[in-house]
Amino acid sequence: MKIKLNLLPEERKNKIKNKKIIHLFIWQESMLIVATLLILGVVFSVTQIIDIQAKSLDTQVSSNSSEGNYAKIKKYEETLAEAKVRIRNIDKVQKNNIDWINAFNEINKNIPDDITLRSISNNEYVVHLSGRAKDRDELIKMRSQIEKSKCF
Repeated sequence: MKIKLNLLPEERKNKIKNKKIIHLFIWQESMLIVATLLILGVVFSVTQIIDIQAKSLDTQVSSNSSEGNYAKIKKYEETLAEAKVRIRNIDKVQKNNIDWINAFNEINKNIPDDITLRSISNNEYVVHLSGRAKDRDELIKMRSQIEKSKCF
């Protein structure tokens, strides 16, 4: 059997006891602070990882949408090139043909009632009119009016 002999006064015992409690309390608080800091560190690192992955996904999505946009732009460029070729072909055809509507309108405006036309023909850009006139002066007058016309 062991005998314990405590020769310390009560006051000193209380101080030692309070000191142990304070040390225990400080140790617990420091462990709580360390645990909190570790949890905050983990949360911060997880948010950083999530941000990096989100940026990576945004980059992938934007590159995919950019590829789609490039495909659309290429399609529009091809359509535009085809339209330009068609316009050039139409322009060539129009340049090689006489605008008959305006030509007939100008002839109709400038032919008096005394003159009758029998035929209208063309050879390249030269229009030939044939018909009858009651008077030579009317024919000369008609010819000068047609020559003054912007169409001819």
